[in-house]
Amino acid sequence: MIKLVAIDLDGTLLNDQKALDLENIKAIQRVKSLGIKVVICTGRPLFTAKPIIDLLGPVASEDYLIIYNGAVLYRLDQKKLIYQKDLSMSDLKFFKQLMDELDMPLNALTLDTIYESPKIIPGRPNLYKKAFPNAPFEKKNFDDFSEDQIFLKFVVTAEASFLKQQMARIPRHLWDDYSICLSHPFQLEVMAKETSKSQTLKRLGDYLSISMKEVLALGDQLNDMDLLQVAGIGVAMENADDRLKEIADFVTKSNNQAGVAYALDHFI
Repeated sequence: MIKLVAIDLDGTLLNDQKALDLENIKAIQRVKSLGIKVVICTGRPLFTAKPIIDLLGPVASEDYLIIYNGAVLYRLDQKKLIYQKDLSMSDLKFFKQLMDELDMPLNALTLDTIYESPKIIPGRPNLYKKAFPNAPFEKKNFDDFSEDQIFLKFVVTAEASFLKQQMARIPRHLWDDYSICLSHPFQLEVMAKETSKSQTLKRLGDYLSISMKEVLALGDQLNDMDLLQVAGIGVAMENADDRLKEIADFVTKSNNQAGVAYALDHFI
């Protein structure tokens, strides 16, 4: 029996226009009316995820949100952090130097701000800012932060082929020392070690006494792979990365065809 549904946002719940289809909203409301928990699991920060959550209907008691690719578990009805895993100033300095060498812009995210380096890299615009033009971006010299400043994730963006090329130059040990993943073909994300959507989902499951066998998870990108693997039922979108479809239990319709609603109606 399914007791919890975990849903990614971009490319999954949202269509290509970054909008919510009414069919998906109604399907989620039907599921919640049955007493089944629905948790959004996204790489987005709180300030870009919350407006979308508000469109899904009134916040219920013990509604949760997994954001920053699992670095934060947020309780919506109490507006408070339940769990977070941080990156430090030393992490920022290291990745700033590395990304300067790789000619890629770096964004450092806190709970309420996206900090971007004032350094301009010719031919390498900040695609993260282009994707979320209304988000609270602030240009800041990263050396001006206090030494106790903490961050929730770093985001690197570049044209997909260039990003793939430069990723091969990232030292191998960093993939073990940090949680690094592609959330989009043009977007690389860095979190503290052992940070993932699945780890935080497990933490929430333990808190709610829900086993992963009782979870239905839906996603479309490689940062959703572990989510689908730990869930009792893993659902990939029709528009998902082929590697995700290979490990999924079910492939639903695309994000432009209300594929979330189709999967929820199929299984619940």
